[in-house]
Amino acid sequence: MTSTAARLALAAVLLATSAGCAFGNRTARLAWPPPGQPLAPAPGATALAVAVVPVVDRRPEPRRQVGTVRNGYYMHTADVETDADLAAWAGAALVDELHRAGVQVVAPAAGVPEVGAELQRVASDAYFVYSGEVDLRAWLRRGGAVIYDAQLHGEGSAGMNWAATGESYTETLTQALGAAARAAARGIAAALLRPAAATASPPLGVARR
Repeated sequence: MTSTAARLALAAVLLATSAGCAFGNRTARLAWPPPGQPLAPAPGATALAVAVVPVVDRRPEPRRQVGTVRNGYYMHTADVETDADLAAWAGAALVDELHRAGVQVVAPAAGVPEVGAELQRVASDAYFVYSGEVDLRAWLRRGGAVIYDAQLHGEGSAGMNWAATGESYTETLTQALGAAARAAARGIAAALLRPAAATASPPLGVARR
């Protein structure tokens, strides 16, 4: 047996023998910035600027549920839940990543491009390893025209799953949101540098805001 196969076999045994510990919901304490990570400083007054409107949560109910707990036999034994306002969580991450991309976030005003977003999916799971996914739709409107509109997908993992802890689900989803918000911020920053081009019609997400 190879060393990799031996490790996987050991992990399977440990997961199976700990199946009785997989019952009981876990809590993901989702906040931005995550503990130990400072917010990025706002760029200077000469930086490109946007206004960010509140993120809209488009996830289906139950929105409180953000993941699945499984035992060693891959049976769904509990849920991962959160009491956090996930629209605000996503909005804070987007502002933070815009600052990191060199874009200043200011109050809405005439002539200031507007950034909006929808939170479409937040999901986590764990078997041998933790896995998390966050889907965002983000757009940028300038001068009445939508010049950026994209679906962003972020993934994260806290590594090997030994005890299905709430802290590890939190880390997993935080990584996933960070990846999606970072991709959105980079796309918005690039769009701001391009000449505005009118679109045939606004995206559905913008029209129903």
